[in-house]
Amino acid sequence: MNNMMLTKPEKLVFRELSSDSRITTLELSRKLNISRYNINNIIRSLEQKLKLKYTLELDYKKLGFTTMHALYFKFSKKPKITTLKTLLSKSTHIQFFALTNGDFDAFAFALAKDPVEYSHLEVAFQASLLDYKTEVKSAEITKMRFGFLPISNKLLELSDIDEIYKQIILKLNENSRITILDLSKQLKMSTEAMGYYLRKIHDEKLIKRFTAVATYPIYKASFASFISYRISNKILSRIEKERNELYFKEPDYIEEANNIQAMWSAIGASQAFIMGSFNSSEECRNFIGRHNDIYKPDNPKVEYAEISDILVGNILFRNLKVKDNYDTTSWPIELK
Repeated sequence: MNNMMLTKPEKLVFRELSSDSRITTLELSRKLNISRYNINNIIRSLEQKLKLKYTLELDYKKLGFTTMHALYFKFSKKPKITTLKTLLSKSTHIQFFALTNGDFDAFAFALAKDPVEYSHLEVAFQASLLDYKTEVKSAEITKMRFGFLPISNKLLELSDIDEIYKQIILKLNENSRITILDLSKQLKMSTEAMGYYLRKIHDEKLIKRFTAVATYPIYKASFASFISYRISNKILSRIEKERNELYFKEPDYIEEANNIQAMWSAIGASQAFIMGSFNSSEECRNFIGRHNDIYKPDNPKVEYAEISDILVGNILFRNLKVKDNYDTTSWPIELK
């Protein structure tokens, strides 16, 4: 099916590592009924094929970053990539930036400590793009229902959390599969002390998940879409239909990675953000088309573009059960 085909054992191991990157080879062996020797070979194969990165899903708010925005840009005159890279290199808060082809020319994600800090960031970035007569729209992310945004260590350094916690999280963010022994050595700490601080970090729920992501472009085409609706009667049934038909529908076999990378609720210029990856541009368009069919009574407005180049961050591919990991909380009371 995909450009990068994995064996069934590789898919099974990838799913387990996506759910918990710190799972041991012994636990994997027992759970999947595969020898430890073969488990080690499979992990090495996945690391080579998928350029696996072991990282963290973090609680941004508990780290002190309470405000997250998705921005999308339309340029009257397109800037050079080198110009954009220079601008982006000066920003600590922009965690992802991609060029696109479609209804907008680029989009980005930014994290800030509060709305004031974010507003300064947005105004400064717009000012730096004045020569290109840039239209900028911004939507604040209110709920990350599926998928996550990795935080760079450059931004994590600005977190207000305890310094020891910060140093541990910085190391785990670079390699969440690191052993406690190696982690202790790198931070010049006893294993007993490291165990104590890891328990404290766990108790404070700073880390949502230890995870593995493929940074290799498994699928041929990826898209981003910003969506708004005129909410009308019986929208709950359409929300449920969308979830079941587009998000929760999984084949009998385990796929290489999730087609949906992100489905986030938002306010502002858009009510939702969706990012997905498929085997072709046609599959991307078909997904958006089916979404529009479902929400036809609500006059959906979808601003959609295919990703052509990523200047900051990565598109992250994981193998997670969408239904089991999709956050359905925090709907308005009438939609529960």
